[in-house]
Amino acid sequence: MALIIVLGVLLGGGYLLFLRAQELFRISIHDGKQTVTRGYVPVGLLNDFGAAVRGVTRGEVRAHKSQGGARLSFGGAIDAGVAQRLRNIFGLYPVARLRAPHIDKRRAVSDAFTLAWLVSLLRNFFR
Repeated sequence: MALIIVLGVLLGGGYLLFLRAQELFRISIHDGKQTVTRGYVPVGLLNDFGAAVRGVTRGEVRAHKSQGGARLSFGGAIDAGVAQRLRNIFGLYPVARLRAPHIDKRRAVSDAFTLAWLVSLLRNFFR
């Protein structure tokens, strides 16, 4: 009996992880103000969404990967008219722009070393 419960919990957790991996981003809306709570949203898309959700008191917008690209789902007090406006805006952005931008790790490492070098130089200067 305990084995069945443990197996059920593991399968349920795996399913939730799978759903979360399919999510591109999540935006929470409170009194017309947006907060990106998960993922990456291009600034232009976020600005366009902001104009459409001004009258929404509470809500949530989620973008999920799908077979043909991506789709939106809504929660909270987002009515059908606002949802359609958000879908129309979302359709203007290709899925490739919704993925997180590529970060060149070599440059990030060199920037960190440059900063460390400057700190050590300033520390030696003020001794």
